[in-house]
Amino acid sequence: MSQLPQSSYQVLGAPYAHFGLGRTNNYVERLFVGSSLASDHYTILEALIPNSQLVINPPYPSNGTEVPGRPAAWRSELFLHPGDWVPWVAAAVAGAVAILGFVVLGLRAREQVSYLVDD
Repeated sequence: MSQLPQSSYQVLGAPYAHFGLGRTNNYVERLFVGSSLASDHYTILEALIPNSQLVINPPYPSNGTEVPGRPAAWRSELFLHPGDWVPWVAAAVAGAVAILGFVVLGLRAREQVSYLVDD
């Protein structure tokens, strides 16, 4: 990202790229990230989770010496941001488990009653 002449007295924005899938519950299959500074010029990340923040740090060029605090290889961190719908999903799962539990208990009681009647 280069600085434009009209923004010479303003703060430069961070080099972020936003992309997404909208409201689908899917994931990004492959993400190709490259840098011209690194000795290995690119990395490929697979199966990224939506609604998350991915921070990728490319390796710094090394002149045969290791610099502390600077990664020698590609480094990526994934930060998950759960949505507002997580409690609703948990409530729906709990409700489904409760309903299925009642069905199983009812069928079991019916089977025991029919077993006693047949004798």
